[in-house]
Amino acid sequence: MANKIKALGTLLQVSISGTYTTIAQRASIEPAAVEIDMKETTELDSTFVERRPTLPDPGDLMVKVWLDPNDVGHKYLRDSNAAASSTAESFKLIFPSSPTSTATFAGYVQSYKPGGIDPKGYLEADIKIQLSGPITWS
Repeated sequence: MANKIKALGTLLQVSISGTYTTIAQRASIEPAAVEIDMKETTELDSTFVERRPTLPDPGDLMVKVWLDPNDVGHKYLRDSNAAASSTAESFKLIFPSSPTSTATFAGYVQSYKPGGIDPKGYLEADIKIQLSGPITWS
């Protein structure tokens, strides 16, 4: 029987100068969904619509953080987005299972949007990471 594993404790890390650093104060993480695009291949002799798979698209990961503008990880993601770097960042999701399961992937910080700036709010940021290439599960 499969175990039900609490999401509490799930980590998102980014490689900063070759060392994976945990992104602090994660409020939520919405992992990427790999999708396979389909190409219609119907021909004149077909009796039904025919399709074939094309390349897998790894999608994007969304993370909401309680923003600390001075936090190393938050600044790194913000600056990576602002630089529009042509080099993908290395990321790792670590699930709180026993034994630990991970998903590593390359991606670009496509958007970094601060929010929660109101009298009753707390600073937060919504970050979108566009994956590039396969996800490695272990």
